[in-house]
Formats: sequence, structure tokens, C-alpha cells
Amino acid sequence: MKSTDKLLKYLKGELTQEGAKEIEAWADESEENGRELLSLAKVYHLGILARKHSEDEVVNAWRKVCEKAGAGGGKTIRPARPWLRWSVAAVMAALLCLNAALMLDKASDVEEGLLTLASNNGSHVTYTLTDGTKVTLNKNSVLEFPVAFNSEERRVKLVGEGYFDVTKDPSKPFIVETDKNINIKVLGTTFNIESYAADDIVQVDLISGSVEVSCDKDGDFSCIMHPSERFTYDTRSGKMSVEEMLGVDGTEWMYGRLVFSDETLREVSRQLSNHFDIKVVTDDESLARMRFSGSFENHTLEQVLLYMEQACDIRAERFEDCIRLKKQ
Repeated sequence: MKSTDKLLKYLKGELTQEGAKEIEAWADESEENGRELLSLAKVYHLGILARKHSEDEVVNAWRKVCEKAGAGGGKTIRPARPWLRWSVAAVMAALLCLNAALMLDKASDVEEGLLTLASNNGSHVTYTLTDGTKVTLNKNSVLEFPVAFNSEERRVKLVGEGYFDVTKDPSKPFIVETDKNINIKVLGTTFNIESYAADDIVQVDLISGSVEVSCDKDGDFSCIMHPSERFTYDTRSGKMSVEEMLGVDGTEWMYGRLVFSDETLREVSRQLSNHFDIKVVTDDESLARMRFSGSFENHTLEQVLLYMEQACDIRAERFEDCIRLKKQ
């Protein structure tokens, strides 16, 4: 039986290495223990996500649910599975912090102690991890992270697009995995990653500091990026490049802006597809190579396409599953 206070210190990474191993060993003793820790982790992270609740309110809400289930004295219990199924829901109801626009723990892995934060309704999500790292997810993006950073590294996984302001900790490198075999390793810096599941392109835009980009498919490949550089990896061709960013910094989406600086229509189509969650394609190769520049702030897709039609002398044909750009 572990106290709530000690479990919370574990989740926040405040225990010594020996203390963290004690909690992990206790969680491994039984499935009930592991689920208990994960349940508290969900409540704790939901409390952070809500931002309007203090840590004391989160702890008190959890304790009230424990007391109703038969535990007292600020202690948690080894609950049966039915209790666990409603405990988290009860605490979330007590906090009133479940937002329909957000999903926490969409597909938690109980054995590995992982949580999932997803921006599932077309909205941005800003969240602070337990180490102080601030993450902003673009719409339709998913971040998987451990319940606590108690190992020698801080490892998370991103599908979609996210901006990271990483808290510096030389003893625990921060690593972002993508589903395209590209990993980004940092100590403390700010950068943007774009790696949507339906897209063939991975982009890393470095704002400040430095990052090391590596590829799991090629153990010999790695490169160190410097501020104002963009790393691009095409999963179809295997081509990788690092170029200086001109006129953009990769974070325009955070302010509702789309900025194209002498981009090919192929690249414009790719960005529109990710931004508006609808496939935009160019059938003609010569059209795909055409260059386009433009800046849009909080514009609809229809407004952007109308401007492109006039500026590039093209037409956008709308189908049920996609939009095709064609020559006039």
C-alpha cells in the first residue's frame, strides 16, 4: 500500500533513483498495483491539463474517491478492476476537467505506463509535461508519454505536428520519436516537428539551441541542426536534406497562419492537406513544380484555394475524398 503523496512525487520525478525503483517494483508486483498507479497518473495529468485546479484539489478529489471505496488516512488501495473503471471517471467528474476537445489516455499501455494526449477535434492543445517541458500539439496530433520521467532519458512519441520548448536537463536527454523512424534528441531547446501518419514527409524546424536528428533505418545517419534550419525526410525516396529556413520558422500554425514562401504547389498541397485534414493533390507534374507565395491568417480552405486559383491561373476541383488542382 503506497501513500498518494509518495505516488505523486514519483509522477513528478521528485523521488531519488532508489525511491523511483521502489515505486516501479511495487507497481510490477501485481496488475492491480500497476493499474492503481496509472489511474492516479491519469487524474494527475488531467488536473494539469485543466490548469484551473491546484495540485491540492487534484489530491483531495482522488482521496475522496479512495475514501468512498473504503480507504482512509490518505492512503490509496489495491482496488478491484470494477473500482478502477469508475475511479478515474469519478475524479474527473469531481474536477470537471474533461474537455470533449481533448483526449487523455486514448490508448494507454498499462504495462509500460504510457499516457496519450490527443488533439482530436481540430484544436490546438498546449500541455506542460512533468519535467517542465511545454508542448503544443497541432490539430489531429497525438503525443504519447510516460507517466513519469524517472529513467536516464525523457522519451516521448509524436504522430502529427508539435512544438516543443524543452526544459534543459543534461542528465536526462529529451528524445522525440516519430512513426517514420526519425528521432530527435535534445537537452534543452525549442523546435517544431511535423510527422503526420498519412504524410510521406517528416520536417524538423529548429528555433533555438541544437538538436541531433537520427534515423532508425540507417544506424550510421545522424546530423546536428542549428537555429533557423529545417530538416526534411521523404519516406518514399529516402532523401534527407537540411536547409536554411527563409521567411518562415515552422511555428506559424500556432497563430492560425499559413505562410508559403516560394514553395512548389506539391509542397503547398501537402501542407494544405495536413492543415485542413483533407487530401489536396496535383495531377500534373509541371503544375506540381509551379512556385507559389502567400500568407493567410485564419482563412478557410475555400478562401485559400480561391486566391491560389487567381494567382496561379489554376482551378480546384472538389471531390468527395480530395481536392485536385488542375490547369485552367
